[in-house]
Amino acid sequence: MGIELVEITKGFKKRPLFHSFSYVFEKGKTYVILGDNGVGKSVLLRIICGFSVCDSGKVVIDGKQLGKEYDFIQNAGVCINSPDFVPYLSGIKNLEMVAAIKKICNKDDLYKWADIFEMKDEIDRTYRKYSMGTKQKLRLIQAFMEDPEYIILDEPFNGLDQSVKKKLIVLIQEEQKKGKTIILTSHYLEEVSQINCEILEMTKNHLEKKIV
Repeated sequence: MGIELVEITKGFKKRPLFHSFSYVFEKGKTYVILGDNGVGKSVLLRIICGFSVCDSGKVVIDGKQLGKEYDFIQNAGVCINSPDFVPYLSGIKNLEMVAAIKKICNKDDLYKWADIFEMKDEIDRTYRKYSMGTKQKLRLIQAFMEDPEYIILDEPFNGLDQSVKKKLIVLIQEEQKKGKTIILTSHYLEEVSQINCEILEMTKNHLEKKIV
């Protein structure tokens, strides 16, 4: 079924962001949302995930309404400047805490993910000592590591080295082959040119398919 936004309205301190905004993200497809800063890309993803509550309207995921039947999107890997991690623990300890909930990944699996994202030398270091780019890698690992059905990524290429960006593109392509539903945002069309996806351009209160 996918993700359906129905008449979403959201604003902050008299600043309207979305008004009666509706859109359907079909299951099994990949969407890239382009747009300038401030148009609401991140807020839209947060609403989809249940991290932000809309003023009116509803989010329906696979036929179930978010906020009524469950509070947060289920079976999803999310990277929207969150989650933040425990600062005094190492990267691997933080990932182990997340993995302990579903018990899908073991420690060896986590080290393999660290290798994929080129942070094998950093995964045992304390999180508070990480650079912004390394923190982004850790967030991406937790988004992918449990084989989620939905993958929601906000500006996933930010802070990454070119070699890691290439690996991320390959990883997204592999997830596409599995039929995952992927929604990500970007500022630059060039970043996502190698991904077979539907390009959406976001302007105020509007998502429009972009022909490229």
